[in-house]
Amino acid sequence: MLSYPKSSIATLNQAAGLKPVPQKVLPLVSRGNVSLAAERQHLSLIVYAVPAERIRALIPSSFEVEEVIINGRPMGWISVESFFDLNGAGHSSFEQTNYRLHVLRDGKPCMWLMGASLGSLSAVGARNLWPMPWHLSAMEFHVAYDQMESRYHTYSLQTQSQWANATWQIEDTGEWVGLEMIQALPASLRHSTATNYFLRRDGVEGQQREKIVDPLFTRGQLTSAKCDLLERLGLLNGDEIKRPALVALQHNLSCQFGAPSTVSTIANQRLLQAA
Repeated sequence: MLSYPKSSIATLNQAAGLKPVPQKVLPLVSRGNVSLAAERQHLSLIVYAVPAERIRALIPSSFEVEEVIINGRPMGWISVESFFDLNGAGHSSFEQTNYRLHVLRDGKPCMWLMGASLGSLSAVGARNLWPMPWHLSAMEFHVAYDQMESRYHTYSLQTQSQWANATWQIEDTGEWVGLEMIQALPASLRHSTATNYFLRRDGVEGQQREKIVDPLFTRGQLTSAKCDLLERLGLLNGDEIKRPALVALQHNLSCQFGAPSTVSTIANQRLLQAA
């Protein structure tokens, strides 16, 4: 559910918040063929650097942690990506948050999708066709976007479910994320095309390719952050959740993603429970 607070920029909010800004149009491929196009609105990206051993405990043996040395210690990457999907995958618009670990497979950068919160029953229903680790949640964005300043005056998201409860409140600085900051991110976030791997609901490993068009983020700062999922999995504690390596925001973003496909069966009950 989206809500837009009244303010002195109410007219701009209505124009910029309720209607997507025109973006580069991607060709829409039939659902049964190669890929789908989607528009993502109110996208936030929160990136954390954590001790590599925490990530290693949650990924299959066929993956390696994408490591970086920080203060002499091997660290890995976590990202939390939230957005409002505008008619994605043929369903009604809905909220979504993806929880991802940044890893390597055969030496190539990719992401391990631990799971996703979805704010739409119709979207979750697609699990019958694509049994991805999606979880129905009560989700609500509260946003106020200033078209003239190209920044948010208000950005918050609340999620409640049996799988994950989270609160994110972000202050938008309005400053563009610079190249030097992008280069410090995991490799799978520095390229427009990436592969997400995941454990399906039936215990089979799956994969999905996605392509992002024209990312142009502004830098944000967390003013409030809670996520019981990240704490429960031993990835971050309550204090660490408040100290990300990067917070970025983008009002509208176009993407194209392929239909999920299977990779191999994983006999790992711990991973299945986490998903």
